[in-house]
Amino acid sequence: MIAGRGKKAVLCVLAGFTGWLMSDGWFSHRGYPKRLRCWAHLLRKAKGLMVRYHADGRQFGRLVHDTLEQLMAAAHAVREGPLSSGAAPIHLPTEHATIIEALRLACIQRLGHPHDKTKALAIEFYSDWEAIF
Repeated sequence: MIAGRGKKAVLCVLAGFTGWLMSDGWFSHRGYPKRLRCWAHLLRKAKGLMVRYHADGRQFGRLVHDTLEQLMAAAHAVREGPLSSGAAPIHLPTEHATIIEALRLACIQRLGHPHDKTKALAIEFYSDWEAIF
């Protein structure tokens, strides 16, 4: 189907689809109820901030990058490692609540940031938190 990237096109393409949509964060996707955010897109944006001239932007980019990398490593370890007999399953959001909350607070602190790219990434995380995590 050839169409624009507006909400109407998204709903038309996804008509009848009941699965999970992996989204790049495009605003038109936000109306879809079962949506996940692609972390590769978020990591690229964080890496972009890490090389900017703005010191707080670099710090925020590093925090976003390191948090996502740590969470991905934990998810891979859980997925690849055997569960010992009788061991309780690991709940990653609980196990990593401290770093997730630190990222959430960092995003809130930067919602009105003077550096446009820093503010944009903070808003993106804050607005799409449920789809990201």
